[in-house]
Amino acid sequence: MPGDAALSRRAQIDRRAASKGSDRATATLSSFQGHGAQLFCLSVLALLALAYSLYLAADILLPVSLAIYLNLLLSPTIRPLQRAGIPPPVSALIVVALLVGAVGAAVSVVTEPAQQWITEAPTKLRDMRANVADVKRPLESIQELSEEVKDMAALEKTDEEVVQRVAIEEPDLVSRFLDRLPTSLTSIGIVVFLTFFLLASSGSFSRKFTRMGRCFAERRRIVLILHDIRHSISRYLVTITFINTILGLAVTGTMYLLGFADPWLWGIVAGLFNFIPYVGPLVTTLILAFVGVSTFPDSIRGLVSPLVYLSLTIAEGQVITPMIVGQRLELSPVAVFLSLVFWGWIWGPVGMLLAIPILAGMKIVLEHIPGAAALAPLLSK
Repeated sequence: MPGDAALSRRAQIDRRAASKGSDRATATLSSFQGHGAQLFCLSVLALLALAYSLYLAADILLPVSLAIYLNLLLSPTIRPLQRAGIPPPVSALIVVALLVGAVGAAVSVVTEPAQQWITEAPTKLRDMRANVADVKRPLESIQELSEEVKDMAALEKTDEEVVQRVAIEEPDLVSRFLDRLPTSLTSIGIVVFLTFFLLASSGSFSRKFTRMGRCFAERRRIVLILHDIRHSISRYLVTITFINTILGLAVTGTMYLLGFADPWLWGIVAGLFNFIPYVGPLVTTLILAFVGVSTFPDSIRGLVSPLVYLSLTIAEGQVITPMIVGQRLELSPVAVFLSLVFWGWIWGPVGMLLAIPILAGMKIVLEHIPGAAALAPLLSK
């Protein structure tokens, strides 16, 4: 029938069209997957290049980042001086001079006792080994047996098999310090002068950043980002600095009451190390335990100071800081740990100090960018 033939031809045409549409969809999906793989590879390469660039440029980027950190920390102290009618450059000069004086006074207080403790550390370690000699005696027989086995193996070697060992003497601590002194002084100069300039002209920098926006919406977003970074992170840094100062004073008082030498040294160490989450309290606890055991080897009094410090840091981290700072800048422990590892690998201990402000700044920026707002909860607690 003519009608059946027409229907058959129509069905064949529909099948060919469906087949072509399926092929086109498959090709589109394959193309999308290929572009996705390329984008992922390019993103990984870009991140690796960024990390390598940060590592290579550490001598420049590290003091600049530290100056920005100090600017955020000290900016709340500039505003009262400016409200009192003091010009911004003079206000910045007063604040930076007070900061340099405080740091210089702290260094002068701790330099001599710290140097003495570093010098006496090997002797104290030997004394601690002598105190635990009774524990090691059961293992001495095993050690003697292993040495006899080594001697027997050495006798079997021929003259050709004996390898001459060459010991390369490494530079001591003083030589390494002198080698790094010019770079360190340059970095300190960059930090001091850049902090002064940032404090003296913070308003003009904000206006210049705002003009970078191409439209009103972008300029408004830039204003909000700068406002949140300046106020939220400044408030966080000021609060953490105050809490760590109180913690350092508490450790100083505890060490003084227990009869330790140089209590100010350990208070300053505890306050400074507590700026680094997780790692700082752990290192400080080990240091205080070593100081206590080496000072009072036959008394439980040596373990009181690390236990008191550990109790204070637990209370500070779990109760005091969240209650004062609030939930605005509460960060994910996983994100904090990864940030500490990354910036510690890139910039060392100072990078670990800057890890939390950098992470908090990234979280604030992501919250204000429409396409990246979904990533901000990944950094939140």
